Amino acid sequence: GDSEVMFEVTLPEHAPAGRTELVVVTPGGRSAGQALVIDAAGTTAAEQEPNDGFAQAQAIEAGLTILGTIQQAKDVDVYRFRGKAGEEVVCEVEANRLGVPLDALLLVFTSEGQLLGSNDEFAFGESAHRDPRLELKLPADGEYLVAVMDASDTGTAGHAYRLSV
Repeated sequence: GDSEVMFEVTLPEHAPAGRTELVVVTPGGRSAGQALVIDAAGTTAAEQEPNDGFAQAQAIEAGLTILGTIQQAKDVDVYRFRGKAGEEVVCEVEANRLGVPLDALLLVFTSEGQLLGSNDEFAFGESAHRDPRLELKLPADGEYLVAVMDASDTGTAGHAYRLSV
């Protein structure tokens, strides 16, 4: 139709990592800017299905960014990581800031299923957005579970996210 433009972006092999804004200019005008994130090699990992519950949690390493998708209504993606007592951990989802319709909800549990924290929308000083962020001090050595879902229980192939732990 007249309201949709399809395009492909090809980056040079050694494009620098970082964030930039992508704008499309057509005879009909200029699009709103959308964030474009370029990751350094080796800093991301893909979500691996099935990871829909505690028993199927995908093992991840702290420091990597997980690229995932809430693929359908009521989908929950669960990840497992190891931590040490007293360690300060920041868990954050980027989706809405990147122009994705996902209204992410982030939850962190102990391996026994005790909820340590949850967040739907992050607000700090002048910065407020619909993406969640949690800062936690881990209570004990062991495994922890991070769950990502849509706050309205919706999901599609377009409900992509970036999870950082």
